[in-house]
Amino acid sequence: MSDRRLELLTRSDVAAELGVSLTTVKRWLSAGVLGEVELGPRTSRIERVELERFVADRRRRFAPAVRGPAGRQLPDGSRLWD
Repeated sequence: MSDRRLELLTRSDVAAELGVSLTTVKRWLSAGVLGEVELGPRTSRIERVELERFVADRRRRFAPAVRGPAGRQLPDGSRLWD
């Protein structure tokens, strides 16, 4: 088992950390792209590991495409000639 303690963040904490509005965080939660833990009927929190997963996924998904002079680069590192 990991020594890392479970860290729970509020929606406002997540918004402040990512530099987005609270409304944006609520949209991500509603869309299911960011998960949360229900602690009660009106209380929920986002786990730190879930936030890290979300950020890593966004970086991969929205990273600029790498293009070289010889064509498009494929995920395996090979090139697709134009």
